[in-house]
Amino acid sequence: MLKKIFNPQFWMPLVILGLGAGLVTYFMANKPEARKRQGRFKGTLVEVTQAVRSNPRIVLETHGSVRAAQRVVVTAQVNGVVNWISPLLEEGSYFQTGELLMTLDPLNNANLDFTLIKAPFNGVVQERNVDLGQYVNTGTQLANLIGSDSAEVLTDVPMSRLQWLMDKPEKSDREEDPNKFSLDAEVSMRVGSEHAIWNGRVERHLLELTPKGMMVQLILSVEDPFRLRPSEPGEWISLDNKEKKAFPAGKKTAEGQAFKKKRVAFPVPLFIGAFVDVKIPGRILESVIELPVRALRDENTVWVVENGLLQIRKVEIVHLEGDYFYVSNGLKHGEEVVTSPLKGAADGMKVSLQGSGAPGRNMKSQGTNGEQKQGTGRGMKKQKAGKQEWQKPTTSKVPAGSGEEAKRQRPRNQNKIEQEGS
Repeated sequence: MLKKIFNPQFWMPLVILGLGAGLVTYFMANKPEARKRQGRFKGTLVEVTQAVRSNPRIVLETHGSVRAAQRVVVTAQVNGVVNWISPLLEEGSYFQTGELLMTLDPLNNANLDFTLIKAPFNGVVQERNVDLGQYVNTGTQLANLIGSDSAEVLTDVPMSRLQWLMDKPEKSDREEDPNKFSLDAEVSMRVGSEHAIWNGRVERHLLELTPKGMMVQLILSVEDPFRLRPSEPGEWISLDNKEKKAFPAGKKTAEGQAFKKKRVAFPVPLFIGAFVDVKIPGRILESVIELPVRALRDENTVWVVENGLLQIRKVEIVHLEGDYFYVSNGLKHGEEVVTSPLKGAADGMKVSLQGSGAPGRNMKSQGTNGEQKQGTGRGMKKQKAGKQEWQKPTTSKVPAGSGEEAKRQRPRNQNKIEQEGS
């Protein structure tokens, strides 16, 4: 038996099998790992917008409330009995200057002129306080009337914003009444899903600040607020139900349908007591760059992309309004400014633009196919032909050879004025 065990023919195959198993185990435990080939780092993705110099007009956007410009309480001048009431003297009815509204039967030899109650101005009946056959004494309130030729809008503006209002009146007029203005404005009232538009004018400001917020109160005048003149039909601006934005004539909805201003058969009046939006033109800023506030960084700096590298640039801000700010120095026309957040931003940091990274492309404005969409605009839009001069677009000055993207005027978006104190 031992002779058989020590026979090489017996144990040699076992040795070979053991060595093979050991080698297999060794190579399986120490097999080389496939090394992944790292791709070239292209930089952190950022969104950018192109710096375009233009001459925008500052537009102050705020709210206001409508009140009557003329209001009178008609009282009896004699003792007597109401013996006739005009059909015009119904609440909500309109009348014209000089029309007879009511007569009284005096109880004594009174002046007959005092028995005839006539309209002191064009207006509407707000309230009637007496009925036919009623006895009245001298001083009895007969009716409350409000004027229809014009209405007033009371609106609040931060005191710091007054410096941006245009000063159209002549110097002599300002010396006679220093708190008087003459500024075109726009008043709009939302009715359902649409806006009704009126032309207004800033005429003066009150000399007392509001108790809350310390705001300056401006008084605007609106002619024909109740749409009584045939030459002034109601003007409406349709709203896109999806975007909830106002589109002037010529613009298109998201579905490509053109919006058109429409005249309505029953023009909506500017209701007394209504809450309205107000836009007031300011001064023109010469050769500035308009940027969204999300592009503004700490200590008045912005992030500029040049040759794929990030630069932290100090800029001079001439004006900040709502969601936009205006740069006068520190940026060149055509440079790309980062608008997206970025952690650990530093000079020389490698970045790449989302999408194609074409100059002037703001990635949030791209369509689903990567094509750039035209902005709807932020500033005052012309709501109808022949409007005030301030609503016409100003001419932008851009360097020659800056390309089509740089030539087009930068859009401006509607934003409400921030309520700030003095």
